[in-house]
Amino acid sequence: MIHGVIGKQIALALSKRPGDCRCRDLNRQGVKEVVQQIRKSGGATVCMAMDVTNEYVVNKGIERMVPQFGALDVLVANAGVQILNPPESGSLSDWRKMQAVRCGGAILINRPKCTWRAGRWPAAARSSFDRAA
Repeated sequence: MIHGVIGKQIALALSKRPGDCRCRDLNRQGVKEVVQQIRKSGGATVCMAMDVTNEYVVNKGIERMVPQFGALDVLVANAGVQILNPPESGSLSDWRKMQAVRCGGAILINRPKCTWRAGRWPAAARSSFDRAA
């Protein structure tokens, strides 16, 4: 699963390897463009809009993806947002938004562990998935 601008370059690199690349981003149009590039070069990929700060959306996205496309072997949790304001004028809500995406998103994306076992979602959460970046 790939997120964001940096994720685009990671997705393009990973798409050259065996397997498929599952791209996720809040910006659905941006992720569609990455998917088109990957498909043009012969790679297999799918895309989905995903807000990594929304636990329900993350869980449902993974729940849909794993049985459809198989186990998730490598996870790149690189979602991020940068709000640049001087300390004296920056707001706490901006800081919270950055932390929700950067830290909270990484926790939510990694939590389910993404290996589908015995056809049950709860089993996926107890899998042995251990490769995340």
